Amino acid sequence: MRRSLFLFFYLLFPLSVFGQLEDGTAPPNVLDDRLVLEEFVSHPDLTTPTGIAVTSDGKVLVVECHTHFPPDDYQGLKHDRVLWFQDTDGDGKADKKTVFFEGTTQTMNLAVHPNGDVFLATRRSVLILRDLDEDGIADENKTIVHLITEGNYPHNGISGFSFNEDGDVFFGLGENLGKDYSMVGSDGSVVSGGGEGGSIFRMKADGARLVRYATGFWNPYRTTIDAFGRMFMVDNDADSRPPCRLNHVVANGDYGYRFKYGRKGLHPYTAWNGENPGMLPMASGVGDGPSGVLAYESTHLPSDYLGGVFVTAAWIHNRLEFHQLVPAGASFRTKMTTVIQGDDNFRPISITTAPDGSLYMTDWVDKSYNIHGFGRVWRIRSREATSGLPQTTASDRQRLLHHDQASRRLAAQRLARGSEAELEYLEQIARSYKDERIRVDAILALDQIGGVSDALADLLIQDEHQRIREVAVTRLRLTNSQLVAVLAGTSNDLVKAAAWRKVKVAASGESYQLLENTLASSDSFLRQAARQSMLNEGSGIDLTKPFDMHQSIEVQLAVILNQQLKAPDTLTASLDRLLRHPDERLRFVALKWIGDNVLTQWLDVLNDELFSIATSEKLIQTTLATIDLLEGKSPVELDKTGSELFAQRILENQNASLDLKQYAIRNISATHALGTVPALTELLANNEDAIAREVIAKLQVHPDGQAQNAIRGIAENRALTPNTRALAVAAMHSGSKENVDSLISLSGDTELEVAEEAYRSINGYIPLPEQILTLKRNATTEYTKELLDRILSAPNITEERKNRSLEQWSKILKPGNPQRGERIFYNGQAGTCFQCHQVKGRGNSVGPDLSRIAATLSYEKILESIIQPSRNIAPRFQSWKIVLEDGRLVTGMQVGEDREGNQFYVDSSGKQHTVVPSEIDVKQADDVSIMPQDLIKNLTEQELADVISFLVTLKGDQ
Repeated sequence: MRRSLFLFFYLLFPLSVFGQLEDGTAPPNVLDDRLVLEEFVSHPDLTTPTGIAVTSDGKVLVVECHTHFPPDDYQGLKHDRVLWFQDTDGDGKADKKTVFFEGTTQTMNLAVHPNGDVFLATRRSVLILRDLDEDGIADENKTIVHLITEGNYPHNGISGFSFNEDGDVFFGLGENLGKDYSMVGSDGSVVSGGGEGGSIFRMKADGARLVRYATGFWNPYRTTIDAFGRMFMVDNDADSRPPCRLNHVVANGDYGYRFKYGRKGLHPYTAWNGENPGMLPMASGVGDGPSGVLAYESTHLPSDYLGGVFVTAAWIHNRLEFHQLVPAGASFRTKMTTVIQGDDNFRPISITTAPDGSLYMTDWVDKSYNIHGFGRVWRIRSREATSGLPQTTASDRQRLLHHDQASRRLAAQRLARGSEAELEYLEQIARSYKDERIRVDAILALDQIGGVSDALADLLIQDEHQRIREVAVTRLRLTNSQLVAVLAGTSNDLVKAAAWRKVKVAASGESYQLLENTLASSDSFLRQAARQSMLNEGSGIDLTKPFDMHQSIEVQLAVILNQQLKAPDTLTASLDRLLRHPDERLRFVALKWIGDNVLTQWLDVLNDELFSIATSEKLIQTTLATIDLLEGKSPVELDKTGSELFAQRILENQNASLDLKQYAIRNISATHALGTVPALTELLANNEDAIAREVIAKLQVHPDGQAQNAIRGIAENRALTPNTRALAVAAMHSGSKENVDSLISLSGDTELEVAEEAYRSINGYIPLPEQILTLKRNATTEYTKELLDRILSAPNITEERKNRSLEQWSKILKPGNPQRGERIFYNGQAGTCFQCHQVKGRGNSVGPDLSRIAATLSYEKILESIIQPSRNIAPRFQSWKIVLEDGRLVTGMQVGEDREGNQFYVDSSGKQHTVVPSEIDVKQADDVSIMPQDLIKNLTEQELADVISFLVTLKGDQ
């Protein structure tokens, strides 16, 4: 039986890789045939590896962790160690193991500094390791950073390193379970915190001058810096705010997460994708449990990998991702491809580049967080032979032109300290060499010795290549007038953001006008950089003055965001005016400031003026959350009840506005006393259409069988508008005699919208002869006749229609009706879209929320997602095909995993399946979307046009 299952599986999935590893398991699938994946070392020679680094002379160093939740009966070491693996016979596998260093606990990561030092991160410390006698064993170790805290969870402490062009060190600290902490550098510099979420820190290579660089992360497990000085990091968890994040990190950036307001991230003070004023969005969502990130700056792999970012996704998705950076204003978005896809025994953690440009990657292997006996290191290399490292006899000029960034930069630095001829050569490279990366290394080396002349600086900030301008503006010592000229010129937003971070903005004149214009931009990163200019030493903006001395609301917002840091008393004195400000963003900042600082004197004002301050869903949540904080309630309670806590308070308040009641109905659960069918039905007493629409949405997915009776009552209620009644008809199903009788009757309704929807909802039911006569008699328009034909005969999908291209569909489709499209979207017999998608809280959340789809996708892309749903599948919505030992085939998207390791999958109908991993025979990533492939089979061309016309209205405005 088992053999036949494998045969079936491999016939079904041609991407599967035949062959086994030494332990008998199947290797991961390499999805780029230009690459080769090799098992470098495996258990039992290595167990539970975390970090990995490769030295400039090729030493492969791996952290072997024995202290990350060891079982009670663990027989292994009581401490961690760093192992040096060598391939002495050149067969691609490690055959010699040396203990480079040992003795630490909860050891997470390591990296090799450009100066050759090995940096090691444990949960509570940063160490420097040195092998002074070059015998492969560290004979010097020095702790340069200590973390003082009660937090003790192994992998949310210190981790991950990256190094900039000056050798400064960046590392992360996770959310630390919200515990207070003090981080102490080697010179006694201290950074303290607790509850603000994870942060990235910066220090000199000796541990001195420790500062917080950016904050608002969950767990910045690893950072990386590309050739142009841009930093990226992966956030290791997302809890209730998936997906996990790949972030473009900028100095003083706030990325929104606040552990003290609840682990799940549901509190309105918390942002995950830049939703709140002053907070920055992610570059991209990534697979679950990302622990490694690497900006690839070598030419060993195929050229399309150069400059992109690799991300390891260890949990649920079990893959190595590659993200091509796509500039988006002053930041980036990414285009993701899966490079390597494994099964449950592929858990990639850390990834690094070797001097030859190949990649090494650790693999935790097992799903257990506890220490176990498994572990691997993989090597990824190009299938085609590439040029090797420069010979040791190569000159610095030759090394500067080589593909290895570390080698280039050292060569450039030596040239900068060399003869006048070498200096002139370096300046020539900086001016005009064909390779931008080599030019950057020359510019940096010249800058480090103060060797960039004013003339060269002026040339570089106007260079034809925007990335050269960006580096020049970021690095060089420019005058304020040069910076203002950059801001007023034709540079792209990445360059202008770099200029804003350095310029001294005046209180009037050209720079102030540029500031006003930039703060009105829709680009969060550009606005953040402009706000930074107001904090720069020498800035003419006086933050101790009231916010409303500025006319521009955008400047007012920037001022109060900066006052939180630099002029808190001025901000507090302005709260009365801010709470009544016409702009909701300023009210939000005021409310959050009151809650953050527990300013209880504002409690009565917020209670008395709740419904005048809170004029949107966001402000409803924020105001009520602020009141809770002032009343001494724990914000963590919101994690347990979510928006339902707010909903209950609104529905119990007689003075709540219509908008507030709508919000409350959307967010009350069916199990709550106020969310039962009788309670929801009571809300219809005043025949308010807005309330009726929300009740219909809630009843349509309600588990109580009586919900259909209530929906039927709404459909037949002529006191409501035709469109509201039609929405109720769309929510009816033909599974009961009462509903069928009602739908037959409603097919003759005098309101055309209602009649049309009755024909749509009765589809799938086989009518009796007398019912057919009634339906035929009532079908008085061409449209209802077409719908009747679909009821009476199976749809005939022609080959021409099946094979239409997107371009042909675009030409054929007529303009649609958005209101009708909305009804089709929610109709259980036609569009059925609501079964997997939500719009403004209505529907199910299996697939992407579509409330803002038109803000991110064009008409053509929306059409493509319906006609060809498998053409582009977002990482979070990867579908799987699984053959179980009993022969069952489960297809669906993984939506969770419990503590026992049981996995949960949802199929295209919305049904959930539980899979026990030990019962899986074979598991394969599916290249077919979970979204139904034949969706258009159930839709007429006009219905398809209607659905799209509805979707293109969804821009998240409300």
